[in-house]
Amino acid sequence: MNKELLNTLYDTFHISSNVCLYPGMECKRKPIKAHSIQNSKVLDLLSDNSHLIGLKSLVDNEVNQDIIFDKIGKNKASTFTGLCSYHDKTLFQSIDDFEINITNNKQLFLLAYRSVLKELHASITAAIKVQTVYEKTKELGLVVDEKQPKPAEIAVQKIMDSFDTFQYKSEFDKALLKSNYKFLSHKVIEIETKLPTIACSTLFSNDAVKYKDDVSRIIMNVFPVNEKLSYVIFSFTSFEKTLAEDYLYKCLNSAGFSRNYEISKLIIRNSENFFINPKYFKNWSETKKNKIINYFLDTVYEDKDLDHADYYLF
Repeated sequence: MNKELLNTLYDTFHISSNVCLYPGMECKRKPIKAHSIQNSKVLDLLSDNSHLIGLKSLVDNEVNQDIIFDKIGKNKASTFTGLCSYHDKTLFQSIDDFEINITNNKQLFLLAYRSVLKELHASITAAIKVQTVYEKTKELGLVVDEKQPKPAEIAVQKIMDSFDTFQYKSEFDKALLKSNYKFLSHKVIEIETKLPTIACSTLFSNDAVKYKDDVSRIIMNVFPVNEKLSYVIFSFTSFEKTLAEDYLYKCLNSAGFSRNYEISKLIIRNSENFFINPKYFKNWSETKKNKIINYFLDTVYEDKDLDHADYYLF
């Protein structure tokens, strides 16, 4: 890549991750910890004593990273500093203050848009962090293990990932400002449960399929609407409809346990932003917990459609 272009891209994203991502990204208000999953409705249904179970990253003194399941406060779960209080309120009032109607294109668009904002914020933050570590490595003259990926290559890839996500989000901005909510297509699945079990909000890519100069992307929102019913909503641009439906074939063309199992696997291998009802989680064996964590880790860099009964989340 041209060095000048790389510097330009980096300068674009070498900003505080605490910036309001409202269209145009010119808002000067300070971002708050906005929820990517509805707090007052969804997380209330899932929480026990105001806590949920989520994935937590641990780093020891040797800078080794580990992932565990741990309790997280309801008010901290799913938050990201990507919107100011004004834009968070005005943008999402129609889904935060009203019941979700699965035939309402505006509500479905806003659910998906919030997931895109969360992912853009995460990708910008990751790019900044990786680049900062890389610069510090050079400054200290540290020797990098040749068997490991080169820090410079990782940094460039993170910056490019964030730039691609920014471009993707920009298309949503245009649709939002024009109230073109049919910009997205949706597939909605209803799941009956004995109690609310899980919520998830994520944007993920089908890396095996190219779309234009990027990859095909799918947005997934999973959330309980009451004690006995959960929605799974897949959203994608109308241009990517065929690609998305091909990728989601097993979910869209099965029913009951098989369908819920395939959705469970999609959640584990495509999102860290999911939260579990502690009352449901307490019945999980240590084997099940470890199986899910290992599947999550095994698919961080490569999508793998593996099978095990312990992957079931509903």
